[in-house]
Amino acid sequence: EESARVLTDLDAVGNTTTASTEGSRTPGGAHLALREGISPHLAAEREGASLPWAQWMRFARSFARADEALVIELAGGLYSPLSLTDDNASFIRWLRTEVGLAPTVVLCAPERLGVLHDVRAALLAAEARSLAIDTVVLIRTDSSDASVGTNARELERLIGRANDDERATPRRPLIVGPIPRDTPEALAAHPMVARIVSS
Repeated sequence: EESARVLTDLDAVGNTTTASTEGSRTPGGAHLALREGISPHLAAEREGASLPWAQWMRFARSFARADEALVIELAGGLYSPLSLTDDNASFIRWLRTEVGLAPTVVLCAPERLGVLHDVRAALLAAEARSLAIDTVVLIRTDSSDASVGTNARELERLIGRANDDERATPRRPLIVGPIPRDTPEALAAHPMVARIVSS
């Protein structure tokens, strides 16, 4: 199986839905820019567009047959809808079962108050769909609340411990961050990003 790195974000949804690579290769017809920064399925519906599933499938399958790295950034969180019946979790499972990729799933979350709940809830939701989150990346925001600077360590301490019902939370992912929002070029040189790539 070839590998893919899939990123899903707990923070605000962006306004572009795309598959992209770490090199110069482009999706070729698999790119769809949507004007509204809302759920992709609703933005596409409002614009009379269709998400290019067939092109995405062909593009992803081409990487299953090649020794190349593939990075896919999904809009929204793990359960953000891509249609009325499918969501990002469905897409990740499809990469594994239909395309033959072994995706490394990276969950990006904002470094702010509330992120401990959000990350733990996402990990439990992933487990319910038999999906593993491999890495959690905390992203710096404009927030200056008292939790900033403590969240990465607390996630390390909380994840994997038993709850009151004696069930342990899902297996411990790599916790990285916080890292800044920056250009791809700047992030490529960031030491914490190097940990993600090598994980």
